[in-house]
Amino acid sequence: MRWGMIDDEIFRVVDSMKSQYDVALRNELALKGELVRLKEESQSLGKHAVAYSVLARDVYTNKEMYEVLLKRLKETSITGGMQTTNVRVLDKALPPSIPFRPRRILNIFLAIILGLIMGPVVAIFFEHIDNSVKTPEDIERYLNIPYLGPLPDFQGQNSERAGGQSTMLVTSLDPKSVTAEAYRSVRTSIIFSSPDDRKTLLVTSSNPTEGKSVTSSNLAVTMAQNGARTLLLDMDFRRPVLHKIFNVPQEKGFSNMLVGDAGVDDVIARTNVPNLDVIPSGHIPPNPAELLSSDGIASFMDIFKSRYDRIVIDSPPILSATDPVIISTFVDEVLMVIKMGETSRELVQTAIGKLHHVKANLIGTVLNGVDTGQGNYYQYQYYGDRQPETEQGVFGRLRKPFLMRK
Repeated sequence: MRWGMIDDEIFRVVDSMKSQYDVALRNELALKGELVRLKEESQSLGKHAVAYSVLARDVYTNKEMYEVLLKRLKETSITGGMQTTNVRVLDKALPPSIPFRPRRILNIFLAIILGLIMGPVVAIFFEHIDNSVKTPEDIERYLNIPYLGPLPDFQGQNSERAGGQSTMLVTSLDPKSVTAEAYRSVRTSIIFSSPDDRKTLLVTSSNPTEGKSVTSSNLAVTMAQNGARTLLLDMDFRRPVLHKIFNVPQEKGFSNMLVGDAGVDDVIARTNVPNLDVIPSGHIPPNPAELLSSDGIASFMDIFKSRYDRIVIDSPPILSATDPVIISTFVDEVLMVIKMGETSRELVQTAIGKLHHVKANLIGTVLNGVDTGQGNYYQYQYYGDRQPETEQGVFGRLRKPFLMRK
């Protein structure tokens, strides 16, 4: 029985110690958790302490800056209140007796000087960039071909006058005019530059609207007026106009002869000018270049030479078709018409090169469209009504170089 009580006591003591152990173990765990919490709180407080230190320094810096600014503000207020200045009046301003601006005399003087300088400079500049043929000197200097004379500009139209003649035939309608005398002078130059055995003359140009058809018509009239039996032949199968100038029918012409539809006597048209006959172009063929290259054209030219003293041929422009180059191979002479102030030197040089390539006999050129409104056209004009120098005045003399560029 005694040993049973001892065992019970032992069990009781063990249970008590075990309970204490469990309590101590729980306390240990609680303390460890509290320790972890305190460590985390300590770390958080350390971070807050750093932020606090930074903010404290910013506060201190801003406070010092504020105090400095406040001090300067007070100093500025005191200085402004003193109203001190280092500016003083030396002399009183006096109003000018004459206007300072504008300086009229100086401006007028400068305008005269600039006008005298800039006027020639601008004129030389435009003269430099203008590459058109304007004077006989341009022909001799840049083209290296003979110059046969000027042809004045006149207002000829396709309207008819008495006898059915166009007003373009100034040599027939007004033979005593300056324009008619110019055509006669060119005719004389052609005659004296050609041997007697040369009868056929081709009149052509570089571009359209340079006056080749009017020139060929009036040259033919002057040759007929000189007593030569003259034939005017229209070989412009592109844009023929001779039938309009002489008011003759176009149904039968040179193209009909070449294709065998008409004979020589069928196509010759008489004109109101004595000794002058015209052969129009006829129907416009679809292949003018091939038609002009036919073998029968030489025999027709021989027939014309046996009947006439002079044969003047009108053709298309050289740079517009190959026809004039082909025609130049079976004629005796070629005359080129240049429109003054409009045709560029490069285009004329190209046209001349095409003629030289086939060894055509280019006897020279005429300058068409010359303005005769200011009296004599330098030393190349003819006798005519000329205004006295006192009537023209200095402005009339100054206009001449500009009129030549028209």
